[in-house]
Amino acid sequence: MSVMMAALLISFVTAIQSQNQSIPELRQTLSDPGLNRFDMSGFVLELPPGLKDEILQRHGSGFLGYLTEGNSDYIPESKRNIPCSEDTAFQLLDFWLGEWDVFIQNRHVGTNSIKKILNGCAIHEYWTDARSQQGHGLFYYQKATELWKHIWITENATERGGVKEKQLVGIMDDGSVQFQGEIPLNGLKSYLDRTTLTPLPDGHVRQLIEISTDGGESWRSIFDAIYIRNTE
Repeated sequence: MSVMMAALLISFVTAIQSQNQSIPELRQTLSDPGLNRFDMSGFVLELPPGLKDEILQRHGSGFLGYLTEGNSDYIPESKRNIPCSEDTAFQLLDFWLGEWDVFIQNRHVGTNSIKKILNGCAIHEYWTDARSQQGHGLFYYQKATELWKHIWITENATERGGVKEKQLVGIMDDGSVQFQGEIPLNGLKSYLDRTTLTPLPDGHVRQLIEISTDGGESWRSIFDAIYIRNTE
């Protein structure tokens, strides 16, 4: 109930501020323990006993100034700079972390090492195929835009698909995440490339890479593999 009331309080203050009305009475209501009711121009706010104390305990004294004046030192939790390792937004790909053997239809095609780096602010992918050719990937979350991005480069960077840049375009109900990007070719041509990573119930991961040459109208699979953890 108190959480709902706190949300109501924020909405109430916002509504008053949007009308450019003076709110000294509201500040007094919020800061005076003896006052729990505020009425102005038909807006009525009645706080249950203890709610203001709970708000202060949970958010700190600057919260009242933030609500009523918008210029206090209070920073909402969603805006605070917390370490990447403690921010749940950086945990989206945690299911993919580890050392993996990669198979296509029971045929071993390579290994992939997926590790967090830079204090959890990025994920490094180190791929080695069956012919010992390598590729490196970097996944990172851009806090300001709330977007995951992916950069992929191989030792054959001058060839088609040797360098790719994608960003997160979808999170599915089954936990799958999908990255997509436009890959330039010589001249003005390009094609779409998307990767879907799906955590499977047995702890394995499926990676599906598809391309489209018609703007996304149709897709063709070029890599469909199962990741199995290397337990050695």
